[in-house]
Amino acid sequence: MSREETVQKHPAMGLVVISKTSHGGTGRASRGVPLFGSDLRHTETVSITVMESSVSRSLSNDWHHQGRRLLELRMSTAQWAQMVSSFGNGNGTPVTLEYITRDGPGRIEPYPDPPSKIEQFEQEVEASVASNTDRLKDVHAEIARLIGSGKAGKRDLEALHRNLGLAISANASSATFVVEQHKERMEQTVAEAKIEVEAYVTETLGRLGRRALLEQLQDRQGEPVLPGDGFDIEIG
Repeated sequence: MSREETVQKHPAMGLVVISKTSHGGTGRASRGVPLFGSDLRHTETVSITVMESSVSRSLSNDWHHQGRRLLELRMSTAQWAQMVSSFGNGNGTPVTLEYITRDGPGRIEPYPDPPSKIEQFEQEVEASVASNTDRLKDVHAEIARLIGSGKAGKRDLEALHRNLGLAISANASSATFVVEQHKERMEQTVAEAKIEVEAYVTETLGRLGRRALLEQLQDRQGEPVLPGDGFDIEIG
């Protein structure tokens, strides 16, 4: 068995690390962190880190070593689920970039709180109503002009009828569109929140279950049992 170690490096070598992070604390920090593409603040997130790598050969085995960090990004549990279940579909899953190097900017400033979707939809409804109101004002002004002139021909009435119909149709369709978009966004937010809650509950139950199991084994064996120790459990 050779103990001589050889090290190989190449720009294409890399390592990726996926981890879960809890964001607790007091005050504002206890609300979690904002993430791009999400209306929620998150207390549990998934982090992906890509690093340069090298490989050494010793003791008849390959040993991979971490090198310089190249990229770090963070996503919610719902975004993680969307990413791994949508191969080749859509335009991609939103993620929050935190670090880029190798000719990149390095550490990236934290992502700010997203704007209120309710306020955004309110502003869009107001803009839509204002635009359609302008059309109705134009029709109203044309009616006033014809009344002032004391005569209205068939062509004038046809034009009024057409413009009034366009204004009514635009008002109905734009309002319906904005309401439907708001409904879809709220349903998406609710679904995302459910995934976050389910992930938190699953993680908490698993942690409590492991703790309870260790306590039971300690009581039975009368000695400490460390996580990762091998043991057999008899049922019945």
